[in-house]
Amino acid sequence: MLEYQTLDSNKILPNAQDFYFLREQGINHIQQLGHEHWTDYNDADPGITILEACCYAMTELSYRTNLPIKDLLSPQRFDNKTWENVFYTARQLLHSNPITINDFRKVLIDIPGVRNAWLEISKSYEVPVYVDYDFTPKKDSTKPDCEQNCKGQLTLSPDSNRLLEFNGLYNVLIEYEDNINDTDTETEVREEVIRRLHKYRNLGEDYVNIISVNYKDYSIEGNFVLHPGANPQQVLAEIFFRISRYFTPS
Repeated sequence: MLEYQTLDSNKILPNAQDFYFLREQGINHIQQLGHEHWTDYNDADPGITILEACCYAMTELSYRTNLPIKDLLSPQRFDNKTWENVFYTARQLLHSNPITINDFRKVLIDIPGVRNAWLEISKSYEVPVYVDYDFTPKKDSTKPDCEQNCKGQLTLSPDSNRLLEFNGLYNVLIEYEDNINDTDTETEVREEVIRRLHKYRNLGEDYVNIISVNYKDYSIEGNFVLHPGANPQQVLAEIFFRISRYFTPS
């Protein structure tokens, strides 16, 4: 007689894998924290939809982390190159989009032709906007009286006004590789930098300037005492290499 494999519909799942348990707990927290402003807990509510997506992600994560470690670290099939690629690379494992400035630096440095990159908060704007805090609105009988919050206006004139600083604007500094020595190649790399930046650009952020880092000549003077038998040319080459790495690390 054949034995069929079946699923136990009455199986008790761990809390981290029980979707309905997590959903119920989430709604309980919402009711405790936001009951004054949140009263709709139906399936059609967008907030409940987000909660359900989070619950599903938690059950998936719990399921995967409870698998045997050998199944997580080893491929399904083995071949001659299996042990050369046993572990995932950082690019394969960390699949989320860049968020911080260091994340964007890593994205830019991965571009062929870019040796190093920096992002800094920009204090310059294409159209500077100033706030006139001494502004007094004219009374108009056809409009309601201005309340206390009507004490300033936006203006483009810098006279006795304070500059309104915007958040989310950056300057991008790019150091190209040594082999990028012609304008056409640099233009291609710069276009790829722009494309990559806007591909992962977060909401409310933009890039004001993309600046090429110019090389400057410098001189270093020093006295060095070598060990007996040391190779002067090799020591000098190592000094140059370490100084170069200090100022422009990979």
